[in-house]
Amino acid sequence: MYKRIGVVDSGFARHQQAWVFTSQRFVLTSVGVSRQACITDPTGHGSAILDVIHSHQHHSRFAIAQVFDERGRTSVKQVIAAIDWLIEQHVELINLSLGLRHHNEELQAACQRAKNKGILLMASSPAMGEPVYPAAYPEVISITGDGRCKKPDQYTHLTQGNAKFGAYVQGPAPHAGASMACAHFVGIWARNTLEPLSKEALL
Repeated sequence: MYKRIGVVDSGFARHQQAWVFTSQRFVLTSVGVSRQACITDPTGHGSAILDVIHSHQHHSRFAIAQVFDERGRTSVKQVIAAIDWLIEQHVELINLSLGLRHHNEELQAACQRAKNKGILLMASSPAMGEPVYPAAYPEVISITGDGRCKKPDQYTHLTQGNAKFGAYVQGPAPHAGASMACAHFVGIWARNTLEPLSKEALL
């Protein structure tokens, strides 16, 4: 059972504070990435991610790396800083419900550093089309939305396209898509610790 989960996203809501054991905001400045205290989730996306994971695994606690601003913008430098900070927090699994368009060697190296510490990384990906990062890296388990999954605890093992697994796409309204599917799969994985994952849930 995974009990320490890192989330790289837009933060968390006040009602989720009890689930969070540490948090840090990463802000891009003219001289690099600055670490600051988290602010209340400005977009609701990160809060939705937490709600989804928590709905599957009530015993997990979260380290929140806040990288998105109120317009949903971030940078590769912020994501790298967030991953490295989460390694320092000794998380067991990292949810990255985000996708950057271009390969970056430093980002892949950060993913490798996490993997070397025994940390699982899971990231959202479009099902087809151009790959996104970090989901496209071999160090990362990629997840997309799959319409065949009609319930939150269902997932699919994919053999083609950009992602290794598909999962339920719906999160708290209005959030839906691959980012929510990633969170659902993280929650399923965290709850079951791959015992393996329930055959009843595999479509």
